[in-house]
Amino acid sequence: MSDHPPVSLSQMQKMYAERQEATRVQMVQSLVSSLYEAAIHTAQTTTQTFFYYPIPGHAGIVENMADILAQLKPLFPGCKVSHSLLSRGTDGKLYDIENIQDKDLPLLTAVDKSYIVIEWS
Repeated sequence: MSDHPPVSLSQMQKMYAERQEATRVQMVQSLVSSLYEAAIHTAQTTTQTFFYYPIPGHAGIVENMADILAQLKPLFPGCKVSHSLLSRGTDGKLYDIENIQDKDLPLLTAVDKSYIVIEWS
């Protein structure tokens, strides 16, 4: 008799998807934990009232943005937690292009990239 348990057809068919989902969930949880620690560190060690995380070009984060933000928002009640497109101005600051004021438009260079924003101002 074999020491191996039987595995049904339906179990075999689900294995790949279940493994992919477990990997996805772990990636989201890991990123949320890193962002949490970085935002807390920023609040404790600087006078800034925001934390910007530039979204790297690799796949995974944008596709999981809804889950990432859903997990971050309860960790920072009352704070603004969002996915924003920011542009760097000639003054070196990052500007949210959705909320840019007319007076700041001349400062903008090209759209920089996507960021996860945690703001407590």
